[in-house]
Amino acid sequence: MTLVPNRLLSDGQSMPAMGLGTWPLDDDEAAEAVVTALELGYRLIDQSVRIVLDPALQVKHLKKWTLTSLVATDVTRRAIPWTLLWMERRRPHHDLNFSYDQRIAAMVSVALVLAILLSLANPYLWIVVGALLIVAYQLNRGLFMLLTKGGPRLAIAGFFLQQLYYLYSLFGLAMGSALYFVRSFSRRQGHPLKET
Repeated sequence: MTLVPNRLLSDGQSMPAMGLGTWPLDDDEAAEAVVTALELGYRLIDQSVRIVLDPALQVKHLKKWTLTSLVATDVTRRAIPWTLLWMERRRPHHDLNFSYDQRIAAMVSVALVLAILLSLANPYLWIVVGALLIVAYQLNRGLFMLLTKGGPRLAIAGFFLQQLYYLYSLFGLAMGSALYFVRSFSRRQGHPLKET
């Protein structure tokens, strides 16, 4: 019989180093488990329970990610369900990745795309693009400083992936909001939609 090794936590206590996760679940079950965990966290916070994360605990993603699977998962398994959760609980949207500075960063990414497209017709708008690049960098400079440790290629790729993240997250927010309002309207009409 193999014993599971213990790990020392930051408070001095130890716990078995066991793999707790969603490995045997399919994508739908795993998405539901994540949303259920978030909802539990919100209920605990609503009851004034203090949630403390232990930095000694670490996780490892075993899934092989591609850009397509990352975007699809972020939109359908995170942005839409979390938007529905926030709207159904009527919580103010200022937690997780929805803080005020992140909202501004998302709007800057939209403005950046529009400015790039418009600058193709008006070269003077490249000045606006440059200014927006500086603002986008400043809003997430901590992340980008970390990425520069991996070299300029990682830093540049990370910057543009971050802008893509904001764009598809806004899309997920819009889809989640639309789904919430369609479900609400359907309930009021007496024909509730099937929850997925």
